[in-house]
Amino acid sequence: MSTEKPKNGLFLKIKELWLEYEPRIILIFALILVAFLAFEAGIIKGQKSSKSALIIEKTAECTNTPNNSQEGQKTQNLTAGEVSTRIGEEAPQSCQFVASKNSDKYHKSTCAMSKKIKPENKACFGTEQEAIDRGLKKAGCCFK
Repeated sequence: MSTEKPKNGLFLKIKELWLEYEPRIILIFALILVAFLAFEAGIIKGQKSSKSALIIEKTAECTNTPNNSQEGQKTQNLTAGEVSTRIGEEAPQSCQFVASKNSDKYHKSTCAMSKKIKPENKACFGTEQEAIDRGLKKAGCCFK
């Protein structure tokens, strides 16, 4: 019988707490449930989204053939990989070092900073000595 009284007393205390804090307890459980459902919905949405290839539309005018001059401009669809390949093809293979016409520093052609130089400002050098002869200095970001 002594074991029944504590259970009965515990039950009464829980009942009193429930009656006193019922709105707050329900609100807390509702907020936890909403947060859990929102988190799970975000995970499910992230799993369903698929990444597609990046398509860059570029307007180009070709003047090499007479047919293209009559057509005017045409649009090319290029993926990101094709763009980087074509940019690499435009640069001469002997261009080991690159400098901007607006700067006094030269970069390796593989350096990230050399890729930021606008094509119209780009000066190419086959050897490092050619760049030094022009009075250019090494860029610290490329030569560490």
